[in-house]
Amino acid sequence: MADFRQIAARLPELLTDARHLELPWAGHLPSLERPAVVTDLLLGFLRETVSAG
Repeated sequence: MADFRQIAARLPELLTDARHLELPWAGHLPSLERPAVVTDLLLGFLRETVSAG
């Protein structure tokens, strides 16, 4: 698991507009565990990045 976490943390350095956000409550499938929370996070990200671009 440590490798996956390190890779995820580095993605914003490699991908334009990428963000790293750890979800301490999340297991393997956060979008199924808390779909409303994940939807809100994604919509917020899209509002920021689409309106800026």
